[in-house]
Amino acid sequence: MENASKAFIIAGAVLIAILIIGVAVRMFTSASDVTKTYDNQMQAIESSNFNSQFTKYVGAVQVGGTVQQYATIHDIITCANFAKNYNNEMQEDPTSAEGLVDPTHLTIELQGSTSSTKIEHLENKTEEAYIYLIRNCYYGDNIKPNVNDIISFEIEIKSQNSLGRINYVIFKTDDSRVNNAISIANSL
Repeated sequence: MENASKAFIIAGAVLIAILIIGVAVRMFTSASDVTKTYDNQMQAIESSNFNSQFTKYVGAVQVGGTVQQYATIHDIITCANFAKNYNNEMQEDPTSAEGLVDPTHLTIELQGSTSSTKIEHLENKTEEAYIYLIRNCYYGDNIKPNVNDIISFEIEIKSQNSLGRINYVIFKTDDSRVNNAISIANSL
């Protein structure tokens, strides 16, 4: 009888130990899920902040209540400089680019009114090319600049990487006045 009661006590202790281990495993699994959710949320926020460098001009309400749907050449050069800095950062620290489709390339393309008039990899152009573009692609007429005749470019997001970050953007215009400027800047 004594042995039977000791056996019941040992069996009860084993069952309690199994229950405690099961509860501990469940708690660690839940904690792991919380961490994964937090990491996913932080990654989404980082991607959103990164993408805002390119999308901040699309749909932004300007003073006076109008909605801007296009970028100017100044906006494009700003995006190209951001891409250049980002690409340099990724080349210096490739481990920070884990999970990116192409960690060393964020590509900006500038297209004129014809598809053959374009600058691929605008982020790699010289400052001389940037200055030339700013001087010749902002106002429609450089001799008589007019605020109502500012050349605008449509933003097209071509692709995103596996993290949801934009990695290829095209700025296009239907304005044929920029074709010559783009051709010349492409050679600088």
